Amino acid sequence: MKKSFSKKMASLVLAFAVAFTAVFASATTVQAAETDIQYLYSSADLEAGYAQQEVRHQFTLDQAGMVYFDLFSLAPTGAKLAIYNSAGNLVSGFTDNPATIYASDWIADASLGGYVYGERCDLSAGTYYYGVTFDTDTYFLEYISTGAEEAKISQESATITKGFSQKLYVEGAKVKSWTSKDKKIATVSKDGKVTAKKTGNTTVYATLEDGTKLTCKVKVKANEYKASKGTTGDVSYGQTVGQIYNAKYDSKGNLVVKINIINNSYHRIDKLQNVKIVGKDPNGKKFVSYTLKSKSVSVSSGSCKVITLTIKKSSLKKKKVDLRNSEFSCSGTSVYYY
Repeated sequence: MKKSFSKKMASLVLAFAVAFTAVFASATTVQAAETDIQYLYSSADLEAGYAQQEVRHQFTLDQAGMVYFDLFSLAPTGAKLAIYNSAGNLVSGFTDNPATIYASDWIADASLGGYVYGERCDLSAGTYYYGVTFDTDTYFLEYISTGAEEAKISQESATITKGFSQKLYVEGAKVKSWTSKDKKIATVSKDGKVTAKKTGNTTVYATLEDGTKLTCKVKVKANEYKASKGTTGDVSYGQTVGQIYNAKYDSKGNLVVKINIINNSYHRIDKLQNVKIVGKDPNGKKFVSYTLKSKSVSVSSGSCKVITLTIKKSSLKKKKVDLRNSEFSCSGTSVYYY
């Protein structure tokens, strides 16, 4: 399966938000208003998806072709997506069936009042089931369609963290080849998987069978968490805060974290106790939970001081994480000098 989200879904969701009145049977092919596009299944109302309980919808494809699976959810959540044949067995021939999506994969759309995500794949004629298993309870809309669309690349620009990958695809046409202008910056596989190699900029080209070239501007950034350093003006008077503003791996794979100690209290800080550092990956999963029992410091009243902690690779729950898109938090107790 390949990621997809088409313009037609946006119009459908907006129409639903205003007045969605058409009801579609799950196994019935319906001719849509758009030329050459058929809807094989469409939610007639918001559907309830319960955590770890698969929702299956049946659809019938009259002839072989590209099928689009578009989802709308009120909140982003991880999920498993699967395609089954008429016997209820997973359809073979796909490297990611079932496919895993993460909360960070959903695209926020303020005009729709929620989040969208899509998949696409080539299927032979026949009857199928599309299964969705959400990680958390959510309400969603689902649209399954087939038919011709104007050729377009999934993204005209992409920012990828060094050492990580992102999949590109083309809707509405077959790709003859994928190429990268600068392979030292990023490479691209024959199926559109872009892998970031070195910080910098390059362009990825999708050459179609008719010779048309579609492009995606790719920017590769370092695998480093960065946040603006706070000041005493950001903290209420009488309080102290520990703010993680930078995190990156060293050459041995240890995690090096920089903490900005902001002291807007009445007294000097002499010691920190039970400093707990929590890091969550782009999917909201903890990859580090580290506690430092005690550390001597000297942070004068009304000032800030940076301390650096190195968390051993062996203490990390995951050894390789996209730090640039992760989240960090810090808590602990300050011991004052009176």
